[in-house]
Amino acid sequence: TYYHYVLRGDSLLLTGFNNQTTNMKNYQPEVIMEFPVLYKDKKQSYFYGKGSYGARLEMNVMGSVQVESDAYGMIILPNKDTLKNVLRTHTIKYIAEESRPISSKFSQNTEPPLFVSSDSINTRLETDSVLFVVETFRWYERGYRYPVFETVRSWEQHREREIQELLHTAFFYPPHEHFYLEDDEANLALQD
Repeated sequence: TYYHYVLRGDSLLLTGFNNQTTNMKNYQPEVIMEFPVLYKDKKQSYFYGKGSYGARLEMNVMGSVQVESDAYGMIILPNKDTLKNVLRTHTIKYIAEESRPISSKFSQNTEPPLFVSSDSINTRLETDSVLFVVETFRWYERGYRYPVFETVRSWEQHREREIQELLHTAFFYPPHEHFYLEDDEANLALQD
């Protein structure tokens, strides 16, 4: 999956993603992070997007996302190296999705609204019978562009039933493999 980001002012925004089956454009981008990130920072935002799945379904998605820097400390890596200034972020995203067979309007690239009010999104989140929920924890170390460790859990939240777990996974990005900042002297000094 390719994720598309843009940096606007102090905010990193997710403007969409695509892979072999799904193509999604966020007309109202999702705020991933605001900089600088400090312990106990909390930010809630709303997003709206439109896309296609499998060239057969058109999708409209909207929802809310909350990002909180909820922990800090150190991590002992498998090779016994220690990262001492790690900040953890906790992201919880609620998604309301509508899908239907692709119509002629969709293939004509009619543009959806560029902005959906938070009241409209909240109403949708409160009334949909099924929501898709994604919870992500990321551990960041100063000087590295990507998190060192990341866990992702997702589930369907039904109004009338128990939640249905969909995915549990984790990713470890060893710091010694973060060599893409070789021309950034400030980050190289932090890494040393």
